[in-house]
Amino acid sequence: MITKEYIKKRREELNLKPEDIAEKVGVTPTTVYRWESGEIDVNNINLSKIENLAKVLNCSPAFLMGWEDIVEVKINKKDTAYVGVIKEAAESGLTPDEIREIIELGKKFKGR
Repeated sequence: MITKEYIKKRREELNLKPEDIAEKVGVTPTTVYRWESGEIDVNNINLSKIENLAKVLNCSPAFLMGWEDIVEVKINKKDTAYVGVIKEAAESGLTPDEIREIIELGKKFKGR
């Protein structure tokens, strides 16, 4: 997935509006729309903005720059039992959504 697609997809997964991202990163909503459309190439984004955007989207700046494929996944305290599975899944190239599905599936089986 290329950066512009990831920014929009991740924003939507987090139920954030472009205005929310803009406020947290320190840019205008128009700039966020331009990132998502690819009108502004990731290589032309100020490094401090990349760092802030990565924090908001819960990924690494290196991922946003296209230098790495692994996305950091936030883990709830109650999900710590799944840390090993999450790490292996991320290293195997699964997306954050796929990792979340694995966690939810594990919870369902655990509840039986």
